[in-house]
Amino acid sequence: MSQPMSSTKKKIIIFSILGAVILIAVLFAVFGKKDKGIVVTAEPVTKKDITQIVTASGKIYPEIEVKISPDVSGEVIELAVTEGQEVKKGQFLARIKPDFYKFQMAQSEAGLTAAESQANSAKSQFDKARQEYQRVKEMFAKKLVSDSELEAAKTSFEVAEQTNLAAQADIKRSRATVDQAQESLNKTSLYSPIDGIISSLLVEKGERVVGTSQFAGTEIMRIADFSKMEIRVDVNENDVVNVTLGDTARISVDAFKGKTFNGIVTEIAHTPVTSGLGTQEEVTNFPVKIKILNPSKEFRSGLSATADIETDRVNQVLAVPIQAVTIRKEIKSSDSEPKEESAEKKAEKPMKDPPKIIFISDNGLAKSVEVTTGISDDRFIEIKTGLTGTESVITGSYRAISRELNDKSKIQVEDPKKKPADSGEKE
Repeated sequence: MSQPMSSTKKKIIIFSILGAVILIAVLFAVFGKKDKGIVVTAEPVTKKDITQIVTASGKIYPEIEVKISPDVSGEVIELAVTEGQEVKKGQFLARIKPDFYKFQMAQSEAGLTAAESQANSAKSQFDKARQEYQRVKEMFAKKLVSDSELEAAKTSFEVAEQTNLAAQADIKRSRATVDQAQESLNKTSLYSPIDGIISSLLVEKGERVVGTSQFAGTEIMRIADFSKMEIRVDVNENDVVNVTLGDTARISVDAFKGKTFNGIVTEIAHTPVTSGLGTQEEVTNFPVKIKILNPSKEFRSGLSATADIETDRVNQVLAVPIQAVTIRKEIKSSDSEPKEESAEKKAEKPMKDPPKIIFISDNGLAKSVEVTTGISDDRFIEIKTGLTGTESVITGSYRAISRELNDKSKIQVEDPKKKPADSGEKE
C-alpha cells in the first residue's frame, strides 16, 4: 500500500514543478518584453553641408544642328561629302541638276533684251511727241494753229509719255525676273552654313528632292557642331519650380562609365510635355536644356545621360537622416489617455497641415518634437527649428517612427549598425 502512494506524490510534485515553470515562462514573455519598450535606433544631430538635387534623364545633342534643305527642286547630281565628314563654313556640299534653271535664266535674259528694245522705241516716240507738242505750242502762241491741233499734240505727247513709263517698268520687271532666275540657278549648288560635322546624310546621288520655295522641302543632310554639346532632360512638374537658369549640374553618360561631366542650366521650357494624358499614368514634364561645359570629343548625338541639377545649397546646418522625420496627424502621450473632443470643437478648429515630427531618445523614453525643415539631399534633411543640436534622434525602424512611437513611449535603443528585424518593412 505504501509504494503506490509514494508514486502518486512524485507525479503530483513533477506536474506542479512543470506548471510553475510554464507559468513563469508565460509571465516573463508577457511582462518581460513589455518592460523593454520599443526597439529603435538613434543617431546624434549633426551639422552638415546639404545640397538639394533634382535628378532627370535625357539625351545628349549638339547645341547647334542645322538641317540642310534645298530651295529648289530637282535631281541630286553630285554629293561632295559623306556622313561623319568634317566641313567648314562655305564648303561645297551638293549640286542639283541645273538644266531647267539655266533654261529659265536664258528665257528671262531674252525677255529683258526685248523689254529694253521696246523701251528704246518708246523713248524715241516720247522724244518725238514732246518736240512736236513744243512746236505746236509755239505756233499756237502766234495763232498759227487751232485749238484742236494743240489738243491733239498734247494728247499724243501724254500717250507717248505713259508708253515710255510702261516700257521702263517692263525693264525693271524683266531685270527682276533675271535676278530671280540667277538666284534659283545659284541655289542648285549647296554650301555649308557653319563649321561642323555631317551628322546625317539622308539622300543619295540620283534622288529627286523638293525645294522649300513652296513646300516643306526635302531634308538632305544635317550639320552639327559637336564642340558645343547639351543634354536635354524632362523635369517633373513638382521639381521644375526648384530649377533656375544658371544652376550647376553633374552629368553622367551611360556610355562613359565612371566619368562625370559638368553642366549649367541654359533653358527651361514654359510649355509642358504631357504623356499618358487622361490615364492613371499621366505625367507632366518640362524640357530643360543643360550646356555641357567639358564635353568629350567622343560624344555622339542621342547618347543617354542623367543630370543631377544642384538647385540649392546650405553650409553647416543642423541635419538629421531623412527617415527620422515623419508626419503624424496626432501624437498621443503614453502616460495618459487622449481626451475625446466633441464634434463642435473639432469643427471650430481651422484645418491645417499635419506637423512634421521627430522623436528624440530621452533616458529610455521617446519625446516628440515638432520641427520645421529646409532642403534635403538623398540622405539628410535640414532642420531649421525645433532642435538645438545636442539631441539624439530616433532613426528607425520605419514602423516605429511612422506608427508605434508616441510621446513618452518606452524605447530600447540598439546599435544603429545592427539592422532591426522590421527595418525593411514598407508601408
